[in-house]
Amino acid sequence: MVNETIKIPDLGGVDEVVVLEILVKVGDSVTADQPLMSLESEKASMDVPSDRSGIIKEIILKVGDKVREGDACVTVESGTDKQESQASTDTTSVASAHTTAPTSNQSSVPTATKAALPVMRTVKAQASTEPIGASTGYASPTVRRLARQLGIDLAVVPASGSGGRVTQDDLVAVIQSRQGLVPAQTAANSASTPPSPSWQDPTKFGPCEQKKPSKIKNATAKAMSQSWAHVVHVTQFDQVDITALEAFRCHHKDALRAESIRLTMLAFNIKALVPALIQHPNVNASYQASEKIRWEKRYYHVGFAVDTADGLVVPVIQNIDQLSIIDIAKQLGTLSQKARAGQLTPKDMVGASFTISSLGGLGGTYFTPIVNQPQSAILGVSRAATQPIWDGSSFQPRLMLPLSLSYDHRLIDGAEAMRFLNDYSAALQALADCELDKA
Repeated sequence: MVNETIKIPDLGGVDEVVVLEILVKVGDSVTADQPLMSLESEKASMDVPSDRSGIIKEIILKVGDKVREGDACVTVESGTDKQESQASTDTTSVASAHTTAPTSNQSSVPTATKAALPVMRTVKAQASTEPIGASTGYASPTVRRLARQLGIDLAVVPASGSGGRVTQDDLVAVIQSRQGLVPAQTAANSASTPPSPSWQDPTKFGPCEQKKPSKIKNATAKAMSQSWAHVVHVTQFDQVDITALEAFRCHHKDALRAESIRLTMLAFNIKALVPALIQHPNVNASYQASEKIRWEKRYYHVGFAVDTADGLVVPVIQNIDQLSIIDIAKQLGTLSQKARAGQLTPKDMVGASFTISSLGGLGGTYFTPIVNQPQSAILGVSRAATQPIWDGSSFQPRLMLPLSLSYDHRLIDGAEAMRFLNDYSAALQALADCELDKA
């Protein structure tokens, strides 16, 4: 028998995360790939899997600890292959709290709103009304997050998922059995920062309801406030004729839908960034103010904003210069689905050199997106509209796409921003003559 230490794995570029939940206890038998604990950054969560079979001898971390890649988390006593096989067999026969959890690439039920929970389905099990406590039930990060918000102890929830995992439906059963019980609020949640000097208590003027923003919204507020305070923001507006490109997209979208690929205009928007960013390296750069250094990036990783029930998240598509439009469309679908299901990991959300925010599905014309530091620019795309455009002899109906480029004026001046938009518009229009699987 040998005692070996399991360490925090690659966090995808995130410097520090918080231990959200410990999923095992000393004396437990674990198998390879079984989750040991859950970690959470500001906008994503992930499980730390065991890299071997054995017996948990020591848990080095506790809930709430801040950890980095390479930090020790647990000590496991492992033996020969025969002993490891026996440990795996024993684990399978233990109660559901010790079964192997599914890996993170398995699908998860999207997060539902609290108000919708009681009517989702009928009660299927007799649920406990135990108060909030230290949970040892196995569940996905999304279900654990929802359970915390609802004040449910996963350890007492009858599990119906594969391998004894608690599902969202199991939480529904608990809520329905409690007949509207309001989750308890902990004293820790009552702490708040001092109000600003201009704050006025709204309850003096009429009825109000106090609600806490989601963790994602708080993280977004912090990042945007820092960006607004430190970046010299300027926004340049333009529009581009996408009449031919939209006809090209519509010609191909049905065939791709049969292959479960959703071909949106955003895939073209992202692909067109490649030549424009290459021609204008300042737009793909970062400014290090303390050293007065400009960092020109030789990689092209694009973040795109996704609207979720908990707030805005920005997953990242890596190396768009090496991807076809179809490749980009596939990644847009996969990452968007993960975002709305609360399954993004820190690795999915770091490393972007540029960001694009599309409001085309909601409407509007122009807006002023805020630069996502340490990037130097962000492109906002709004809903295209048919307009009468003069061609020199008559007005013609053309589909025009509004563009809003916000940029850091310390790196980019107005002339360069306009040249970037001109080159981007030309690249976007040129995609109407491309081969989707090669462009």
